[in-house]
Amino acid sequence: MTNLQKETKQIGALGWINSTKTYILNYFGYGILYKSLSGFYRLIKTLIEQIKRAKFTKHLSDQFKNNSIRPNKILIKKKLLSAQTLKVLFAVSETGPDATAGDYFTALELGEALKKSFGWEIGFLSKNADDWYQVEPDVDILISMLESFDPRKIKGDSNGLLKIAWQRNSFEKWPDSPGTQEYNIICASSQIACDYIKGKTGRQVDLLPIATNEKRFCDTIEKLEEYDCEYCFTGSYWNDPRDIIELLDPQGLPYKFNLYGKNWDRIKKFKPYYKGFYPYEDMPKIYKSTKVVIDDANRTTKPFGAVNSRVFDALASGTLVLTNGDLGSSGTFEGKLPVFNNKEELKQLLDYYLQNEEARLYKVAELKKFVLANHTYMHRALELRSIIEKYTTLQIAIKIPAPSWEVAHEWGDYHVALGLKKNFEKVGFKVVIHVLSEWDALEDKESDVVIVLRGLSYYKPKPQHFNIMWNISHPEKVSLDEYNQYDYVFIASEPWVNQIAPQVKTKVRLMLQCTDPELFKAEPASELSHEILFVGNSRNVYRKAVRDAISVDLAPSVYGSNWLQFIDNQHIKGEHIPNSELNRYYSSCKILLNDHWDDMREKGFISNRVFDALACETFVISDKVKGIENVFEDVVVTYETKHELENLINVYLGSEYLRKQKALKGKEIVLKNHTYAARVKQFAQVIDEHFSQTLLNNS
Repeated sequence: MTNLQKETKQIGALGWINSTKTYILNYFGYGILYKSLSGFYRLIKTLIEQIKRAKFTKHLSDQFKNNSIRPNKILIKKKLLSAQTLKVLFAVSETGPDATAGDYFTALELGEALKKSFGWEIGFLSKNADDWYQVEPDVDILISMLESFDPRKIKGDSNGLLKIAWQRNSFEKWPDSPGTQEYNIICASSQIACDYIKGKTGRQVDLLPIATNEKRFCDTIEKLEEYDCEYCFTGSYWNDPRDIIELLDPQGLPYKFNLYGKNWDRIKKFKPYYKGFYPYEDMPKIYKSTKVVIDDANRTTKPFGAVNSRVFDALASGTLVLTNGDLGSSGTFEGKLPVFNNKEELKQLLDYYLQNEEARLYKVAELKKFVLANHTYMHRALELRSIIEKYTTLQIAIKIPAPSWEVAHEWGDYHVALGLKKNFEKVGFKVVIHVLSEWDALEDKESDVVIVLRGLSYYKPKPQHFNIMWNISHPEKVSLDEYNQYDYVFIASEPWVNQIAPQVKTKVRLMLQCTDPELFKAEPASELSHEILFVGNSRNVYRKAVRDAISVDLAPSVYGSNWLQFIDNQHIKGEHIPNSELNRYYSSCKILLNDHWDDMREKGFISNRVFDALACETFVISDKVKGIENVFEDVVVTYETKHELENLINVYLGSEYLRKQKALKGKEIVLKNHTYAARVKQFAQVIDEHFSQTLLNNS
């Protein structure tokens, strides 16, 4: 047996449950590229911020590699949405009626709340059992309460396991624990601790404080004479410095004091007051039988403002708490909890509240109301579910070739990305958009899916993502090898799909461009009317539709940039129309001219302008694109020569009826088949199939 096997065998665990589950094992092939000087500067700034935050550059790439290891989010999300039973294990120090470790009782209470709230099945992995790391395959979630638990050592077919670290103490140890980066979700019990751990690891850390079980610690508990006292302390002594030893002198106070826990007989001055250790089930009676509980926040939690269960439980029982945790009082209790910082302050607080019944009862009522309104385990169950739901929501990064955010609004790809983003978010995805300068920075480390709007720029897919290309333009720039680098390819041309699909290994499907009917709808305005309208930048070429129209003495109204080098100023009506205003211009003209890049025209890539205009009930004349009649039937009138264009414009300018007939038919076709909602449905189906298949392959 190897040393590793011996070491693993020595660590105990307790498990239950059975079914199959898997997770998606990805690895992070991290590289840095930049496309422009501004992008390079942005990348450097991002790196500096990440390094400052992580505070250990040596492990930076490993951090992102580990952080990309995710379970099957779709499976857990589906269980949450369908109210199926989730099976949860807590990794704790010990279990059972004789347990003394607070991590077990905290886990027990949260587990009960999860069971009552959602019907989840709860179990425990005990460090003192036979095998601490044996997890059965049908366990959905593991919550570790201890920094000593190493999730890398988990055994069993648990590929679908969602691993959560709930850090409630030892905050300085957690970031350096070898397995910390393996957790999918990290929670901490105070905001200071969240910020500290995030700063050390670069990871998102969610706030999840300790709380109380208001059914266990409540007013219905009867006082017992054996526990009767005026003030008490509950907690054990483990040969570690505690403030209470220096700050409390019960012999010098005229009040009855009881001390509960383990090992206090080792402290001479406390021996006369020591009552021994009592099980957790007796705590409600102990709190109910005293007037004041002293809270001694230990040295590992006090600087982080973390509040322990003693505070919440005693207050829920109707007993006042005095604490040495000033950060916990201000952070969790809005400064309402009485605080002592030295021996004299503790004596003054005890004197005041034990000699002033009215003040004590008023303060207790205020704090109890606050606890029951904000800090029960039923609250924590809802918060934890929300954290899990947030994590299990798949994140999509949409990569667009716009070089920077300063000019993104001028790029059609940006508006395509906005349309996708809006509709993805409607069906529950998280979406981020990355301009070219951000493509290979660190921002997409949390993304599960990358959709590249392939136009002018090449993107190298990263292996930790499910990578989808939507080739919407410039097909001549995309090689067969590039298509094969993706997990899935959509192409916005049926002829080009038929050409490419047999030549590549990657699955290739048709996805035409589309429109957003909430933006592109008929809103005609007389002040925006034009007989012949063209909207588009010159791209520093004399574009076909404008050139052909002017060459036969037609007078198109042109909106776009860089046109003065080609046409007379009388034709130029403006340099830019905001995307939100385009529908008013489209629906106010008699004829909208449209054209395409040569390669797009020859390979059947239909411009998104056609879809947008038809949604606005606009009549469109376009250069002839291969296969356009298969999409729009006879709705979009096409031409090849300038004289054809001249004749068509003369005919349709003279017949509003014909224009209207085609425009209405075009709108019907677009709204039925070519909206962003329809495209997102296609994307979502492919994404769902991919993650479900990954689950099947790994099971």
